[in-house]
Amino acid sequence: MKDVEIYPSSWYYNACVHGFLEVLAWGLGDKGRDIVEEQFLQDDGSVRIPGELMEAVFSTIDVPAPAGYTFREVPDDVKDLKRIAWWWVEKSNKTEDKNPNNMIQSTRLSMFGSNKTFYPNLLPHNEKTPTNKFLNNWFTLTTEGNLKCSFCDGPCEPVQGQKEKVAFFSSAISKHLGSNLDGFPNIYWDSQSNMIMCSLCRSYLLFFHIIHSRRHYVSSDSISLNWYLNNLLQEKSKITRSSQRALLDALRYDTQMRRALGSWGLQNMELVSLEWDDAKVQPISERLANLLLLPRIANLLGLISNSLVWDIVIQERYSYLLNLAYKQLHFFLSGGENKNKDPEIVVGAGKKMAQVTTLLELFYAIRQAEQKEKGGKGLASIDFRQIRKEAEESPISITDNAGKGLVFRLLELTRLNKRTEVYHLLLRTYVAKGLVFPTSLANLFTLNDQELFKTGIYAYIAGLSKENQSQLLTEGGVNDED
Repeated sequence: MKDVEIYPSSWYYNACVHGFLEVLAWGLGDKGRDIVEEQFLQDDGSVRIPGELMEAVFSTIDVPAPAGYTFREVPDDVKDLKRIAWWWVEKSNKTEDKNPNNMIQSTRLSMFGSNKTFYPNLLPHNEKTPTNKFLNNWFTLTTEGNLKCSFCDGPCEPVQGQKEKVAFFSSAISKHLGSNLDGFPNIYWDSQSNMIMCSLCRSYLLFFHIIHSRRHYVSSDSISLNWYLNNLLQEKSKITRSSQRALLDALRYDTQMRRALGSWGLQNMELVSLEWDDAKVQPISERLANLLLLPRIANLLGLISNSLVWDIVIQERYSYLLNLAYKQLHFFLSGGENKNKDPEIVVGAGKKMAQVTTLLELFYAIRQAEQKEKGGKGLASIDFRQIRKEAEESPISITDNAGKGLVFRLLELTRLNKRTEVYHLLLRTYVAKGLVFPTSLANLFTLNDQELFKTGIYAYIAGLSKENQSQLLTEGGVNDED
């Protein structure tokens, strides 16, 4: 047969193909991953697998391995099972039992059979079809017919008498996206199945659980990029189940990933968070992806490590970070009581005001990067370190009611961009104490940018808490790279 070519498509299809390649690499032995990367992944983002190899993979041991390839052996107890089917069982088995027949039956019960299994009712528990026969029939290479596959646009046609759930993409195959014939959600139009599958694409769809177990998947317009990116994510993120934290940790610490992303291009990237009964897809634009590649921004996001902040950044509502900073300041100055249960109050570990300063530095870093991308003259400088130093030496105290009242007024005037009132309020306070008005503060009032003015004053207010913030990124963080 001719070589099998696979092209990128939706995130779900890409994840299934990735799972298939993982199992294929496993079946090809110790050098399997090298073979996938060096021989199968193409520069144009597609996958090309030799036809002779695919025939042997989708056959029993009666068909020998092509020259140059070595397979993991199929046990004699189940030698009637196709190689890809056995490898699928090996990678899907969740038990310690190594008896081949027990492994097959255990995997059948855990993967198929009921609404609580991964592929709901694809092979009901009360159905008498032998598992080996079902798997052999499912993993088929035949791609013939007068219809076009909904996934690869290749030829296909349902076999007479074939069950609908075997021929069409339905909830039996994907509880996340598959349509339901007789109920919501995703009911078929006019109650007619409309997403037909060729046998080869159908085979790939049974590998989704391989990726789902990782709880996150990054998809792009290149299967090659997906392969390297997701494997790096898995390798660098050992303990977290948070998809955004996994991505940020990898971006923060892995120069190889940043270079790979930059060289491949970043169009149409999506970050998918996978839960048992849901999949949340967060598109990442090329503009945003370029921001995430900057170590400083990735590091700041990682330090904050909050899903609300992540969602704001993903939606590219960067200015709203200032609103969030205002809310945090008000919350902490009020004694940390969220009486109205505001979901936008971010309370993380560590020093409270340091969280606010990090949030402000994130906003400033994003604005700096955007200005550089536009080829502008450069963003007005805000010296966060000096502002914090001046705040620590400020005549304003938040330990008494009078001082706290002054700070609340300062906070509200800043939010309303009443810079003249802010200036006179601060100036009177310094003059009353016989102190020189700080240069770092004075510079903020020369800024024409309303958001930068707020950023600087909020940073000053955060510094009034006199927390030791020497560990903040500005003091000892990373430098921009790549």
